[in-house]
Amino acid sequence: LGKQLVVKSESGPAVTTLMPADMHAPLFTFVNFETGNARLDGFTITGYDVGAVTEPVVIFNMNKLASPVIQNCIVRDNHGITVARIMDDGPRFVRCVFYNNSGGPVMQVLGGVVSFLNCTIDRCENGIYAYNADVEVRNSSITNCTGYAVRGYVGLFDYNNVWNNGLPSDSGARSG
Repeated sequence: LGKQLVVKSESGPAVTTLMPADMHAPLFTFVNFETGNARLDGFTITGYDVGAVTEPVVIFNMNKLASPVIQNCIVRDNHGITVARIMDDGPRFVRCVFYNNSGGPVMQVLGGVVSFLNCTIDRCENGIYAYNADVEVRNSSITNCTGYAVRGYVGLFDYNNVWNNGLPSDSGARSG
């Protein structure tokens, strides 16, 4: 709610796990002009299992120009979820790993300027969906998705590893 808080694990994601108290609610909501000084650092996020749903649950919900930094996190083994829904914002995901998640895309970007740096998406249903947004994906791997790796328009897509994904319609996935 606009506060510039830092929530950091003392021991890192291998030791510190966050799980949902409510399977049908976001674990984190950034909705009021949080800046890059608002950070979430060093957690494993797991435990969502809402089954087959028409609208996946969102773990990170961001709107109203929120631009926090999510770094050094592992988001794994969640089902019936979209990891992040971003609307008109500018968050940065740095050195995060997303694997074995299903239900929606890992990143659903519906506006704003988003950075996805040195991250890994592996064995998820879908990778990154961008619509009406400027997304920077750099030094990242998107592999083994059963659906698409990248769909929509991704503004800057450099030095990535994109392979073995299910749908051949990945746009923005080019060499380099």
